[in-house]
Order: sequence, then C-alpha cells, then structure tokens
Amino acid sequence: MALESGEVDVIGVDMQGVEPVAARRLADSGKYQVMALHQAYLVAFYFNPKSEVLKDIKVRQAINYALNREEMVANLLEGYGVPAKGLVGFDTSIPWTNPNIKGYAYNPEKAKSAARGWFPPRETT
Repeated sequence: MALESGEVDVIGVDMQGVEPVAARRLADSGKYQVMALHQAYLVAFYFNPKSEVLKDIKVRQAINYALNREEMVANLLEGYGVPAKGLVGFDTSIPWTNPNIKGYAYNPEKAKSAARGWFPPRETT
C-alpha cells in the first residue's frame, strides 16, 4: 500500500478504495490516524422478485429477522458502518429518508416462525 511504503502521506478510505479490514489494520498499527467520515453507501442483498417462495411476505420477513445486521457491520465492515433499516431511512442527510423506520431486529426465533411451512425442518449444530 502506498501509504505504508511512504509513497503518499494521506489516502482516502471508502468502500470503493481501501477495504475496511485494511483501515482497521492501519488504525491498530498505531502509526496512522484513521478518521471515519460520514458517507452514504449501501450494501444490499437483492432477491429474485419472480420467485414463488419470495412472493410470500412471511418468507421475506423471515429473511429480515434472520439477518444480524449488527454482526455484519462489526465483522464484515470492521465496525465502519451503521446497520440500515431498509432502503429508505439509512442516511439522514438525504432529504427523502425516513429516520422513523423501525426495521427488523435480529430474531432467529421469529425468522423460523415466519418461514414455517416453506422449508423442511433440519437440525443445526
């Protein structure tokens, strides 16, 4: 990396450039100051709207309850992010956002209940 080799003194870190894991490594080294700046960026899952299974709102709710957004931000983004509650409401600096959206809290039991009947039960370890 150009910063570590001394080739440059400052770099911009964003989701298009330096990965969050590299930003965390630089911050943890004690040699660099990493400043997290607010940036509107959304990482999303997209599903096939023609899927018979996904036409059922209960299945879509089950998927939402099954996603542990806090853990995703902590582990995949190294803590550099805020869990979105939906496509609208993730960035309060955007005029059309709705910060009052409650979203879905991680709840595996509600996920199982909502998906009941769609998938055969199976043991997990």
